[in-house]
Amino acid sequence: YCRKEGIVVQAYASLGGQDCGKKTWNVLGGKLVERKEVVDAAERHGEMMPAQVLLRWATQQGFGVIPKSTNVDHMRMNLEAVMECCLLDGDKKSTNDGNDS
Repeated sequence: YCRKEGIVVQAYASLGGQDCGKKTWNVLGGKLVERKEVVDAAERHGEMMPAQVLLRWATQQGFGVIPKSTNVDHMRMNLEAVMECCLLDGDKKSTNDGNDS
């Protein structure tokens, strides 16, 4: 519906809500940045970090992202991941397949 109507969905907690408590993580199956399919995709892309894989996946799906960071180097890496990198079809599929939360 949103794509059809030209509405951009904003991802809340684009990296999976890194500030939530341990109890919540257990219910969700662990932190998104530590999930096997995300870590594997990051490793296939060389210097890409799992957080950047999540940001790139979201933007390739058409979601808006606003990652929280006060570290200039992290901000730069996040921007590069969104602007310069493109996940492979296999990375997108495995990340989608792991999206059960």
